[in-house]
Amino acid sequence: MSRMMYRFAVLLILGLAVVAPLLAQDRNQPPSSEEIRTLTLPPLTEETHAWDSLLGKWNFSQQIHNPEVSLKGTWTFSHMGDGFMIFDEYRTDNGAGGTLFLGETYRAYNPDKKTWTFEATQYATPKSGLKDGEWDAGTTRFENSDIVDEIPKGAEISRYRFYNIKRDSFSVHGEKSKDEGKTWVDTMDIECVRAQQ
Repeated sequence: MSRMMYRFAVLLILGLAVVAPLLAQDRNQPPSSEEIRTLTLPPLTEETHAWDSLLGKWNFSQQIHNPEVSLKGTWTFSHMGDGFMIFDEYRTDNGAGGTLFLGETYRAYNPDKKTWTFEATQYATPKSGLKDGEWDAGTTRFENSDIVDEIPKGAEISRYRFYNIKRDSFSVHGEKSKDEGKTWVDTMDIECVRAQQ
């Protein structure tokens, strides 16, 4: 290496060693009081209102397939996080004043990716065979006027389609695939009517 190239390389390395921490300081510098006064959450967009038609309390009747079982309960949707999040609670009655199943879903809107994602957990009677307190994660997409939740777990996918959404009623169809979506088996149908306030 020529003496000139050697000097250039040394200067470049020294320059980077000095400039890099200065640049990092600028990025890590906390905002001033004046800057803080101008910062705010982004405004709600049309996509953040995608769940608005389901907000409130609903009574449902559920038909589980294989084995065939009919159940009833309440489903409540509410805004959280200044409108960027939706919380819903799905509670199945045992018919004698107790709870057979309790599911909770936390939905969040990502304004950068323009997507809704969710995490859900459940608690159920031991005879149901479901695992309590484990979390499922999924994504939501919107197809025409339908809302579709999908939960992938390896080759298995659970899908729930909210359809026929009206002011006082909506339906949900559940299905499951064990082969990455090549074939589907119906798991449940749910009919919901808005609860009287």
